[in-house]
Amino acid sequence: GRLWEAEPHKIPSCVECHQPHKIRRRTLSAQGAATGNCMKCHGDPEVKAVRDGVEVSMFVDEEAYAFSAHNQTACAQCHTGVDPQHPERACAPITAQVDCSICHAEQVHEHELSRHGQLAEAGDEQVPVCLDCHGESHAILSHRLPASPTFSRNVPELCGECHAHGKVADERIDTTIPDIVDSYMHSAHGKGLLESGLVVSASCVDCHGAHRALGPDDPISSVHDDNIPTTCGTCHRGIEEQFKQSIHYPG
Repeated sequence: GRLWEAEPHKIPSCVECHQPHKIRRRTLSAQGAATGNCMKCHGDPEVKAVRDGVEVSMFVDEEAYAFSAHNQTACAQCHTGVDPQHPERACAPITAQVDCSICHAEQVHEHELSRHGQLAEAGDEQVPVCLDCHGESHAILSHRLPASPTFSRNVPELCGECHAHGKVADERIDTTIPDIVDSYMHSAHGKGLLESGLVVSASCVDCHGAHRALGPDDPISSVHDDNIPTTCGTCHRGIEEQFKQSIHYPG
């Protein structure tokens, strides 16, 4: 609705998908007529396109999409360049990548402020963006599902893809800890989460933030010395006040 008001030419009108004299109840299914039209081509495993001289698959697994977190989101809601009046095909005008902030503005803004986002903005291709953590765009699962890479018990392995010993982030970060991920796995939090199955145990994102991870030297980082009591107090309620009264509190 917001996009319709701001840039109506990017969104097909109702009657361009739901032909006014041919509307049937089936067009009101969860997928919607527009998505059904897209799947006529993109549901074919052999459909391909050439980008920068490289042939890439344009196949969308309809079953995976049906079980994804976006199964109620129509294609044109993400691929906003769709033009139903285009003489070749409706998706031909699409040139830009999907902008996740159309729906997830807060999360995208937090990522932009994070160390990951800062490096991505600088052109670093080795840092994670949305799909690197959440998975293939048409099959993204809710973080509440055990099969999702962002499910709490899977988060250490996910972060370990970059931060485990010898990986790209490990080589960049100056720390006295030989293996950050292994250190977590042997901690009380790691053992609680991975060995005991206590999904309420803190994982990487509970301390560092899911989208706004910043280095410990950043004053607004959740793991900066001044902010650690508050971060720990998120789970261990009241303990931060006791810590602030102790001789160990740097303030």
